[in-house]
Amino acid sequence: MNKVSMASLIACMLVAPSAMATGMGGQNDESRGIITFTGLVFSNSCTISGEDKNQTIRLAPVMNTLINTATAVKTKDFNIRVKDCYVGGNIKPKLYWAKMGKLSSEGYMIDNTKGSVSNSALVLMKYNNDLIDLNNESVGFEPESYSRSESGNHSWLTYKFKVGYIKSKDVGGAPVTAGPIRTQLSYMITYI
Repeated sequence: MNKVSMASLIACMLVAPSAMATGMGGQNDESRGIITFTGLVFSNSCTISGEDKNQTIRLAPVMNTLINTATAVKTKDFNIRVKDCYVGGNIKPKLYWAKMGKLSSEGYMIDNTKGSVSNSALVLMKYNNDLIDLNNESVGFEPESYSRSESGNHSWLTYKFKVGYIKSKDVGGAPVTAGPIRTQLSYMITYI
């Protein structure tokens, strides 16, 4: 067989099965179907409410001897409000915490500045008092409430948390000493 004949034979072998498949049954063929894909593209339009963007949460003073277990004391509620987020179906933006300083093995915030309190930490909690392990930055938190303005022009989502003093198991039986405590966290609101 010459080269041209061989090429023609190979081309026919490749085209014949697809020609046969499309030629069988026409438009009403039971072996055909259509899949339609739909979706929604939206922008990360959330705006953190002005007074909630960079907060300073002041906890009430506490006697050092009251911070003696892994139970939070002198807790303080705080909120982070965001407005004009897209919310639809099961889509809600989540809040993710990111550590900015030293953490205990349980994920408590530890102050490591000179002259600060020792053997004490601050614990972040969900509004229902569940402790948050800040070592696990992959956990996102959903808002506790959603509201709309009377005009319908704005909507707000509120993330509710608590913070309190706590003693980490990392310090063993060492007593808590007196002094100031200061820690920081950053957060991000995202649909991911």
